[in-house]
Amino acid sequence: MKPEDIAETSRKRMLRIMPKNAVAVEIGVFRGAFAKEIMCITEPKELILIDPWVFQQPVKEQWSYIPWICIKSQADFEKEYQKVVDHFGNITNVKIVRDYSHKVVSTIPDNYVDWVYVDGSHDYDSVVEDVTDWYNKIKIGGWICGDDWDWSPEHGCPIEKAIKHLLPILPHDNWHLDGNQWWMRKI
Repeated sequence: MKPEDIAETSRKRMLRIMPKNAVAVEIGVFRGAFAKEIMCITEPKELILIDPWVFQQPVKEQWSYIPWICIKSQADFEKEYQKVVDHFGNITNVKIVRDYSHKVVSTIPDNYVDWVYVDGSHDYDSVVEDVTDWYNKIKIGGWICGDDWDWSPEHGCPIEKAIKHLLPILPHDNWHLDGNQWWMRKI
């Protein structure tokens, strides 16, 4: 995949802002499609892919309206995990971590990561937890980013609510919202 092969999207615009040859973390990998774009556009020094690939009832409820996802059981998640391992498993600068992000965060030194992309659990508490847990792992001048800003209006747009709650709390500048992508730089 080459950068010009990726359709122009808000994700692609966001990736162009992220530093190249950096340490990047993606929380919520699923099929690895965005991880491929991260590799192609940002050419990371290290890419840490974190996802438990665990079937839970909230997952089924959150994504049941999207027919292409087709996750109905743990066996479906096992297949998705294996696809990620098949694609990234032998790439030396990619680390696949099959666990929950709140358990992995303690294994990463503070001020180690250049940027984190949050696309894990989409409920309010999980988004707040991911952003606050990973904030200290990001270097000053690094970025915290995420997806699905206006996701699930029928549930009150929990990602939007979580980030709006955190904006006055976390020291940042360069706040951006582009489509469903959001990002801010740590100061």
